[in-house]
Amino acid sequence: MYDATAGFVAKDYTCSKHNAPLRAIDFSTDNQFVRSTCNAYECLFYSAQDGEHIEQGGTRFRDVPWATESCVLTWACQGVGDDAACGDRSRGGDEMAVATKAGGVKVFRFPAADAGKCESVGDARGHTHNVPSIGWSADDKRIYTVGGGDRAVMTWTTGPRKC
Repeated sequence: MYDATAGFVAKDYTCSKHNAPLRAIDFSTDNQFVRSTCNAYECLFYSAQDGEHIEQGGTRFRDVPWATESCVLTWACQGVGDDAACGDRSRGGDEMAVATKAGGVKVFRFPAADAGKCESVGDARGHTHNVPSIGWSADDKRIYTVGGGDRAVMTWTTGPRKC
């Protein structure tokens, strides 16, 4: 961990319980907690103050508000499906864009615990396979993806949605 408020000075701890490379990381809105997911499909929770791993974080932090929503292995994202590679909550907070392992993009209502898929992007496909990165534009009108195998950056226009 690094302290950005102190000129990116390294703190004296690491969050190192994962068994595979990290995929996503989120901070709680109060900056007290960190959650992360990895390629081994683990979602782990830590104290942002001292790096302590917090056991049973999935249950304990179920209702904690998060500043970002990029970890797709959470209570709020359990309806996005098993093919989710990565995700990003819209700036407005009411939708979740998810990139699939097969190179597609899906948009869900957020929270997506019992997700009904929105009809704007649906199961659109453009990348050859795995999409390791996805993000919304600042105005929530576009979604950007980066392909893992094709190395392409794509822009998806979302249009009106029936969410």
